[in-house]
Amino acid sequence: MKLERAYADFAVKLSRKGFSLDTIKKYIQAIKKIYKVCWKTDDNRTTLSCREIENYIYSNKKRSDWTKRVVAVQIRAFLKFCSTLWLEVINYWQITIKKYNQKEARYLKEKEEIKMLEKLEFEDLKLKAAILLMLTTGARISEACSITKQQLKGAEEVWWLFQIPIQGKGGTTRALFLPPKTFEIFSKIAEKHKKRQVLWVESKHIQKLIKNFSENINIKFSAHTLRHTYLTKLAKKGAELYKIQKIAGHKCIITTSRYLHACNKELAETASLLLN
Repeated sequence: MKLERAYADFAVKLSRKGFSLDTIKKYIQAIKKIYKVCWKTDDNRTTLSCREIENYIYSNKKRSDWTKRVVAVQIRAFLKFCSTLWLEVINYWQITIKKYNQKEARYLKEKEEIKMLEKLEFEDLKLKAAILLMLTTGARISEACSITKQQLKGAEEVWWLFQIPIQGKGGTTRALFLPPKTFEIFSKIAEKHKKRQVLWVESKHIQKLIKNFSENINIKFSAHTLRHTYLTKLAKKGAELYKIQKIAGHKCIITTSRYLHACNKELAETASLLLN
């Protein structure tokens, strides 16, 4: 089947670009779903119309604007790749990629964080470790789930923190700096089983645990909220933007600038004193 071969070759290309296996799997699944929904009979067909694709992407009201944009980018990239294989494809560049107005990064306020940490003491060790790692290092959930025992064993102590190298988004390598308490909890979990990864579960499982915990304590937050909280706190402490960018693993500093929102609000509040 032509498409099955194209999926496999495209996965190889993404792998060479440094995408993680988990990301590649989600990427291919998203593309396959487009074909499955738009038509169901001919596996050799590669000619979806722009209208079919755009209807699939933009008519779903449950999708966020960001997700719609990501799906549009994914299918365009795949169809562009198919054209290099001499497969019959549409003018992929005509698929609309709508602009996305980036929202402020949601983060936990101080009282929310204190309450959450108090409740966390009574939770499962695995959930506690995952939340603390993201809250105290700014790690993504996929990065938290990929940390191995070998990485923990090879951690270097730098300024009272434990530094471990990780492979981040897009295959880039950066360092995570674990505070002693976070490192201690991760080490305890590592001793309890023989699996390679410390958390040994998929990110979806951790996301579900976090969602249930969030609902139980009546504080709305996600795995990414924890990362945002850490990076926002760095910005509030006056850390230089390019250093926050390095710690976060952002390719573009514009993404990092979202974490200045809290600082700007506080500055505006101070400046507004002269209006009274």
